[in-house]
Amino acid sequence: MGSTYTTGSISESCTVVAAFAINTYTITASSGSNGSISPSGGVTVSYGSDQTFVMNPAPHYHVADVVVDGVSVGAVSSYTFAGVTADHTISVTFAIDTYTIHAVSGGHGMLTPSGDVSVSHGGNQVFNITPDTGYYVLDVLVDGVSVGAVSSYTFTSVTEDHWIYGTFAPAKIAVLPGSIDFGNVPSGSTSEETVTVLNVGLVNLVLGSIGTPSGPFSRVAGGCASGMTLSPGDVCTIDVNFGPTTSGVFTSSFAVASNALDDPTVTVNLQGGSGADLTGEWSVPVTQVCTSKCKLTGSLRVKNIGNLSAVSSAVRFYLSDDGVHYTEGGFLKQVSTGAIKAGLSKVKKLSVTLPTGSSATGKYVLSVIDSSNIVTEANEGNNNVASGPIP
Repeated sequence: MGSTYTTGSISESCTVVAAFAINTYTITASSGSNGSISPSGGVTVSYGSDQTFVMNPAPHYHVADVVVDGVSVGAVSSYTFAGVTADHTISVTFAIDTYTIHAVSGGHGMLTPSGDVSVSHGGNQVFNITPDTGYYVLDVLVDGVSVGAVSSYTFTSVTEDHWIYGTFAPAKIAVLPGSIDFGNVPSGSTSEETVTVLNVGLVNLVLGSIGTPSGPFSRVAGGCASGMTLSPGDVCTIDVNFGPTTSGVFTSSFAVASNALDDPTVTVNLQGGSGADLTGEWSVPVTQVCTSKCKLTGSLRVKNIGNLSAVSSAVRFYLSDDGVHYTEGGFLKQVSTGAIKAGLSKVKKLSVTLPTGSSATGKYVLSVIDSSNIVTEANEGNNNVASGPIP
């Protein structure tokens, strides 16, 4: 075969026949696993012709890359060699399909992993939901549906995109009332009050230790107990007893501990009294009459609102600028009450002439009952009673 042909010595007629064929080239086509290329193997292509190759990924796979003559042409689904004039190579690789799970958390906690997480087709992915210190998982939403306050969630056999969202909240407590005044209770008697513990948060409240008040107060009953879990909106109670055996004013407190973030320990203050209780009222308000000197007159009713008799004590009267504060420089007069039985009262009249040039206009007369603290009272805070301002 060649481009010329030479005959030998010609002695008679002869025939020369020439036959021609187009040039051909080989394109070598190969593929990685999980798919194929069509056609494949060594593909013969005539000079100047076109040849198309189609990439066929297996189910749930996709074209990762196509390389032509050692150079990537991208993740194309087909490739055409146009006007072939040389041998070529083409190869394709495939990758499994992947999906995105968007993992987001609200404040005061985190999801691990977080952000956009890639998962292969049919794969599993675990997310851990971790609250900050003092906070608890409130809820976890998967594709818009609550799966509860879980600490982890697993997507199994993933075949599409998903999203997961975690929210967090602190435990919250309310203890009502925050203080109790039992009032005046006779010695030897008892009075009982109830303290209510409420879960006012959005997550479980776990009670810790519950303290015990000092005598004559005691914690006697109720449903609250250390280690108890209260669901949101739930309540329990603590019953407190006051049983004085002597006269006087008594105070104490006890604490309720819990996992509440802002109030891990709530203190309940207790107060109560027993015995006599002296107070008063101005049955005749103080008036002033001025001639050469000014004279103050009025009537104070001293009352024993307690449950025991009060021994005789003193009432001191003072001139005061505001009806609350006084000094010994404003002293006007002192009177004796005499003994006052429980539930009874006595009227003490005030009649005082002020020094020449002095006036009580705009001021108050402040009476200080049991001024020497002779009487053991159930309440020492109601002994001062003012009349005024004086016209």
